[in-house]
Amino acid sequence: MCFIEYADAGAAERAVELMNDKPLDKTNTFRVCLFDKFNEMYQRVESVPETYQDTVEYRPRPNLTAWLADDQGRDQYAVRFFDGDRHETHIYWAEPTKAKNDFRQLVYGGEREKSQGKHWCELQIKWSPKGSYLATYHVPGIVLWGGETFEKLGRFPCPDVRNVIFSPCERYVLTITSDSDYGLQRQRDRFLVADAAKKPSAATSVIAQATLQADGKEEERRTWTLKCTLWNIALQKPIESFEEEIPEGGQTSFKWSHDGNYYTLVKPEGIKLANMQKQVAKILKGTAGAIEVDWCPTANVLSYVIRGTGERPDSIILYDVQKNVNVKTHHYFNLNSISLLWHPRGRFVMMQIVRHKTKKTYSYVLGFIRYSEPGLPVEEFNIENPVTRVAFDPVYDGFVTTSQVQNGSINVCQINSYRIGRTIEPYHTTTAPLPGHAQASVYTIHFSPAGRWYILAALNTSSSAPNLYFFDSHATTAAAASLAVEVQEHVSLITWEISGRYVITASCRAIQQVNVQASWRDKIKDVYNLWNFQGEQIASYSADRLFMVYWRPRPPTELTRKQLNEIQNNLKTKYWKKYEAYDNEERLSQTTEAQRRRMEIKAAWRKLKEDLKQTYADEAEERRNLRDGARSDDEDEDLVEYELQEGQEYWFSPPPHIFQK
Repeated sequence: MCFIEYADAGAAERAVELMNDKPLDKTNTFRVCLFDKFNEMYQRVESVPETYQDTVEYRPRPNLTAWLADDQGRDQYAVRFFDGDRHETHIYWAEPTKAKNDFRQLVYGGEREKSQGKHWCELQIKWSPKGSYLATYHVPGIVLWGGETFEKLGRFPCPDVRNVIFSPCERYVLTITSDSDYGLQRQRDRFLVADAAKKPSAATSVIAQATLQADGKEEERRTWTLKCTLWNIALQKPIESFEEEIPEGGQTSFKWSHDGNYYTLVKPEGIKLANMQKQVAKILKGTAGAIEVDWCPTANVLSYVIRGTGERPDSIILYDVQKNVNVKTHHYFNLNSISLLWHPRGRFVMMQIVRHKTKKTYSYVLGFIRYSEPGLPVEEFNIENPVTRVAFDPVYDGFVTTSQVQNGSINVCQINSYRIGRTIEPYHTTTAPLPGHAQASVYTIHFSPAGRWYILAALNTSSSAPNLYFFDSHATTAAAASLAVEVQEHVSLITWEISGRYVITASCRAIQQVNVQASWRDKIKDVYNLWNFQGEQIASYSADRLFMVYWRPRPPTELTRKQLNEIQNNLKTKYWKKYEAYDNEERLSQTTEAQRRRMEIKAAWRKLKEDLKQTYADEAEERRNLRDGARSDDEDEDLVEYELQEGQEYWFSPPPHIFQK
C-alpha cells in the first residue's frame, strides 16, 4: 500500500479512472481510490479508535555494550569453577590497582538463577567475538546472555552440544552436536574413567574403518560425525543443518570470513563456499583435496593448498571471493609438507615448507607472500632446524619461532624473533630449557594483543622448573629480551586482556560429567594468576576445581588512525590527570594510618614550599627598590668573564653599582 500526491485533483481523478480495478494476474487486482474515499472503500472507519491505545507494554532491549562505558576503563573476565559442593560461574571486573578488593569486583554470579533453584551454567561457557553475548552450555542446548545484568536473550535447542562458533559480526552462531551414542563416546574419551581396562560399549556412532598397513596388519581408524546447525541469533531460528565427518580427535573445518558474510566447509568434493546474505552456496571448482583452508583476517580472500601428484606441483592459491578470481597462485615441487598462517592484520601469508633434500634428508624454508604489496611478491629464507611453533606479532610486522636444538649434550628450545621490513631480519635469539624429557613443541607462544610482548609457556607440565617466560620481541639482545621467568605448575591456559596490559595463566581441567575415582590431581587446588605484561604477579586465586577463565573481548575500535594518533599525542595533557586521580585515590585508600599521616605531612611540606616560592617571587620588586635597583636574586648577574693570554697582566675593575650607596 502506498500514498501518491498529484499536482491537482484532476490528475488524481484521472489516475483512479485509469488504474482502479486493473488486473495484475489471475488472482490479484490493483485497487486505486482518492484519499477521502479510503475509509469508505475499506470500511475501516468504525474499527479505528479516535485515540491510540498501546496494548503491549514496552520493554527496552538490554544494552549489549553497557560494559564498554565503564568510566575507569576496566575489563571483565569470566571464571568457571567448582568450589565446595556446587558449580559456579562468576563474571568479574579486573581491578589490578585495588588490593583491598582482592584486585577484582564481582559483576554477576548467577544470583537470579540461584534464587529460583536453577543452575546458571551446567557445562562450558564462551564469549562472542565482540563480547556482546555469553553462551552457556546445557544438556538441552545453549543459552545466550547479555546486558548489564546478564539477562537471558535466547535459547537454541541442540542436545549434547559440543561447541559453538559465533560469526565475527555476531549475527549467526553455529552449534555442533551429536547423537546420544556419540556423546557417550566423547565422554569416555574426554573424562577420566575409573576402570581403565573397561572396553567401550558396542553401541556407538563412531565409524570404524579398517585400513591395511604396510606390514600387513590392520589398524582401526575412527571418524566422528558432527551434526551442525546454523542459527540466526536475532530470530532464534535455524538457517540450515548439515553433517561433517572428521577424523577422531580432529576439529571441524567450518570457518567464517572476517565479516561473517561467508563461510567455508571442506568436503571430499571440494571447498563449500556459502554466501550468508544471498543464502546460496557452491563448491569451488578445482578444490578437491584442498588443505590448509583459511580466510584472510581483513578481507574476503581465501587461502588453500592443493597437493600435487606425479609431475603436477603443489599449489598455494589465494582466491578473492567477491571478484571470483585467483589473485595469487604459487607452485612448489618436491614438498614433504606445507602449512599456511595469515598475519592478524592480513599483511602477509607465511608458508612453512619442508622440502625433500635427498630421500632421507629435508630442508626447511619459511616463505612469505606479501599480500599488502602490489603484485603479491614471494620471499623465502632457509632455516637450519624445523620450526615447532610460530606466531605473528598481532600489531607490528614481525614473528617469533621456536625450534629444538642441541646445546652441548642436552636439548633446548631455541627462540628466534624476526622483523619483517624490506627483508626479514632477526631481532635476537635466545634459549629456554626443556622441562623433563619434553620436546620443544611443549612450548607455545602467546602474543599480547598490543603486540611486541609475548609469553613462552610450557603447558600441562608438572615439573617445578620454570615454565613461563615473559619476552620483549623487539629487544636486540637476549638479555634485554627476557623480562621475567616464573613457575606455575600444571598451567594449561593463557589468556590476555584485550588492551595487552594484563594476562591470566590458569591451571584448568576438563568438566567431569561422570562419576570417576578421585586421583592425585583432585587433591591439588587449581590456581589462576593475574600478571602484568612485564611478568610481575598481581594476584593469585585458587579453587577446588577450575575449568576455564576467559577475558571478555571488545569490539574493534571505530576510530580512525588519525583520531587514535591524536588521543595518543594528547594522552598526558588531556586524559592523564583524570586517571592519575583514580590511582592516587586508590593508593591512599590502601595505606595504613601511619602511612597516611606521613603522606599528609609530606603534602603539607610541599604546599608550604610552593607558597614560600610564590611569596619570594612576589617580593622581588620590593627587594630591588631596597637595594637601589640592584637585582641580587640572580647571583650570576654580576659574573664577568674575560679571556686572558699567557703572560698578559690584568687589572680588575668592578662594576660601578657595587660601590653605590
